Amino acid sequence: MFRVLLLFLVLLSASVNADSEELNHLKAKVMQNQEQGILLNKLVGEVGRLKEEQAENSSLVMRSIGEVETASKEQVHELNQRVEQIKEQLEAIDVSLNALKTQGVNESLGMNFSVWTGILLASVSAIVTTLGVVIAIGSIFGYKKIMDSSRGEAERVAKEEANKVAKEEVAERIERGEFNSLVIEAVDRVAFGNINSNDELDDEERGSAQ
Repeated sequence: MFRVLLLFLVLLSASVNADSEELNHLKAKVMQNQEQGILLNKLVGEVGRLKEEQAENSSLVMRSIGEVETASKEQVHELNQRVEQIKEQLEAIDVSLNALKTQGVNESLGMNFSVWTGILLASVSAIVTTLGVVIAIGSIFGYKKIMDSSRGEAERVAKEEANKVAKEEVAERIERGEFNSLVIEAVDRVAFGNINSNDELDDEERGSAQ
C-alpha cells in the first residue's frame, strides 16, 4: 500500500512539473507574440508616416509643375497678343499706304522725303519688333539647339567642300607638272645621297692634308 501511495505521489509530481513547463512555454510564446505585435505596430506607423511624406512631396511636385505650366502659358499668351498687335499695326500701315496710292494724295500734297522716311522707319521698326518676338518664341522651343545643329551641319559641309577642292587642286597641279621638279629633286637626293656624302668626305680629307 505504501508503494502504491509513493508511486501515485511520483506520478502527481511529474504531472505538475509537466504542466509547469507547458505553462512556461506558453508564457514565452505570449511574450514573443507581444514583442512581435509591438514591432508590427511600429512598422505600420513608419509605413504610414512614409506614405504621408510621399503624398506631401507628390502634392508639392504637382503644384510646382502646375505653376510652371501656368507661367509658360501666360508668357506664350502674352507673346501671341504682341504678335497679333504687330500684325494689326502692319495691316493698318498697309491699308494707309494703299489708300494714299489709290487717292493720289502723294502727288496732290507733294509728300516730301521726310514723310516717306518716317513711314519706312515705322515699317522697319515694326519688322524688327516682329523678328524680336519670333526670336523670343524660338528661344522657348529650343532656338539655340536649332542654331547649334545648323552650325554643325554647315561646318561639316564646309570641311567636305574644302577637302574636295583641295584634292581637285592638287590633282590639277600634278597633271600640269608643277610638282615634277620637286619629285626629281627628291629622287636625286635618295639615289645620289651616298655619292654626295662621299664627295664631301674627300673634300674634308684634302683640306686637312693641306
